[in-house]
Amino acid sequence: MLPFVGKAQIGESSSDKKIKLLGGEVTLLNGIDINGTARISISEENIDDNGSPYYMLSYQNQEYTSIRDTQIAGFFASKEDLDYLFGEMKKVFKTQETVNIPLGKSNMRISYSAPFKQLFIQMRGQAKGNFSLNVQQFYYLFGRGAEWNRKSWKKYLKS
Repeated sequence: MLPFVGKAQIGESSSDKKIKLLGGEVTLLNGIDINGTARISISEENIDDNGSPYYMLSYQNQEYTSIRDTQIAGFFASKEDLDYLFGEMKKVFKTQETVNIPLGKSNMRISYSAPFKQLFIQMRGQAKGNFSLNVQQFYYLFGRGAEWNRKSWKKYLKS
């Protein structure tokens, strides 16, 4: 019996090069335990008729602590649309008022969790479940980590 020698090459998919992170991948906590991540990715190949790229908000559904349930909300957005989303979410930290924002085929309900000083994000529609972000995670998720600092944040909250 002759031994089998196979040759294979594991390569990089060309479409992988076209998907990039908008900001950082942030670690999600469920209580005090780490329970997955959240990130926003951009597909540079998938563009709508207005020239807006396709974004994917992916997150570990925090409804579960022992089941891996990654959800993805996909949506087309211009730079202005992303700035609007960032601004509306940022306002929730300040006003503590709940807002609903359509996000592709999902709806994002953003509220403030005062005891934890976090945004509580509930998704309904194509993407389901929920996750929470503190202010630093929020800035890093949108690629604006360098903009965040404690002193200017406190000033913003008081204005």
